Amino acid sequence: MRFRLDWLALPLLGLLFWAGSSLIGQQLLNRPNPTAPALQVEPQPSPTEQVLSIKVAIDRDRGVSQVSVRAVTRVIKQQTFEISVTDARQLEAAIAQQLKLSPQQVKALIRYQVK
Repeated sequence: MRFRLDWLALPLLGLLFWAGSSLIGQQLLNRPNPTAPALQVEPQPSPTEQVLSIKVAIDRDRGVSQVSVRAVTRVIKQQTFEISVTDARQLEAAIAQQLKLSPQQVKALIRYQVK
């Protein structure tokens, strides 16, 4: 009889372990999850344009300045426009306003060519 009890102890222990872990697993899976606060995403503005260079050709005879701007967003693009100013400070202010940059940024990027 002793042999039979020793042999049954190991399967009974395995069965109890299996049943206990199943009950614990069911309890863990069935409990309600605490709701985490919803992730709030702030809308980002469109990809900002980074100005690479500003070249200005000043034509004093005509009283206009031809401005060529190289900028990059996802691709490099070139923008050209005319400003009817030939004075360097007024020109930098007008370009800063047109490109929505600070005057210091414009001053660092600008290159002049006087005709």
